[in-house]
Amino acid sequence: MKVIKHVLEHEEIQIKALSDLHIGSKYCDLKFVEEQIDEIRTTDNMYTFLNGDLVNMALRDSVSDIYNEVMSPEEQMDLLYDLLLPIKHKILGFTLGNHTARVNKTVGIDLIKTLSRMLGLEHLYKAEGICVFIKYGITKKHTASFYLTHKGTSGGRRAGGTANGVEDLAGITDVDVYIRSHVHRPLVFKQDFIRTNPGRMSVKQVTRIYVVTGAAMSYGGYGQMFSYAPGTKLFPNILLTSINNEKHIEATI
Repeated sequence: MKVIKHVLEHEEIQIKALSDLHIGSKYCDLKFVEEQIDEIRTTDNMYTFLNGDLVNMALRDSVSDIYNEVMSPEEQMDLLYDLLLPIKHKILGFTLGNHTARVNKTVGIDLIKTLSRMLGLEHLYKAEGICVFIKYGITKKHTASFYLTHKGTSGGRRAGGTANGVEDLAGITDVDVYIRSHVHRPLVFKQDFIRTNPGRMSVKQVTRIYVVTGAAMSYGGYGQMFSYAPGTKLFPNILLTSINNEKHIEATI
């Protein structure tokens, strides 16, 4: 598993996980995408994870309709690069989505790996998923841990399936926050957990947070054709703070 470490010199950290922008689709709300990126750019202590399907990449044999694309694959990647360049210093990690995985499978080119290299951030990329540690705080240092992957295990026609998909990630690794995307339905919930410390022969009750990101898509296309509910144009915000000198994490939609 790829481990990424960051040290951020802020008392508080905001994180907006972006995914499922689907740039290139006629249903992509590009104005909404630009607003999200501009908020990250202009908010000093706000950072982002990029959790897959940033471009649409309809291919001839894919579910997405190649004839409904409003940009060529090259134009999609050029625009994505231009959008991300001003916030490259605020990107905490990349993963691969199923839409760009089509290109990997068809011609063996990982477009997001190439993008991360163009931005000088290849060390922050792993297609399958990443484990990220963020050390933050000025008065007192704290470390928050994250595991994120794009698709997860189960589908998302119903909220229960969406919750199950992100909750399953806790069977992979023990972190503070689990993030998945793909289903276009934002969701946040918490669950307490008994964490053991073998070195001290002790236990501690901790709260783990599960986050599912939204999408930047208007309704239509194959989503409507297969009777999926409209995606929700919201991306949860994760806030890292310190309360009474103790690490505190909140996630809201």
